[in-house]
Amino acid sequence: TFGGIDYSCFSGKLHWIPLSSETYWQISIDSITVMGQVIACPRGCQAVIDTGTSLLAGPLDSITVIHDRIGIIEDSNGEYVVNCRAKNHLPDIVFVINGIKFPVSAKTYIQQMRQGYCKSGLEGTFISAPSGDLWILGEIFLCQ
Repeated sequence: TFGGIDYSCFSGKLHWIPLSSETYWQISIDSITVMGQVIACPRGCQAVIDTGTSLLAGPLDSITVIHDRIGIIEDSNGEYVVNCRAKNHLPDIVFVINGIKFPVSAKTYIQQMRQGYCKSGLEGTFISAPSGDLWILGEIFLCQ
């Protein structure tokens, strides 16, 4: 439905978020929290909403902090891996946008690769923006 809303295609509440830049679908993030503690974007940051990106991408240092906080370790291949059973116990990553909390559950940000082996759907990037940190909120965020 172009220019309209097909309510049969989703459940939940629809939130309108103002664009901070019209060059992309760019928005402002207030903060990113885990278990009520701000772990990224403490003074706000920018994000691009991207249906063409499957992962959740952000500055490498912030992604590292998130992985450390939720207990996902980097293996010898540079991948952040976790036992698949852990996704039932890992905390939500909460993006606070325009004062609204958007939780991303471990069932979404942990991706099964093969039997018993899962990896993080968060990826560190080196993208900079004039306004500071830039995140890419792909399918992992959008499918919540």
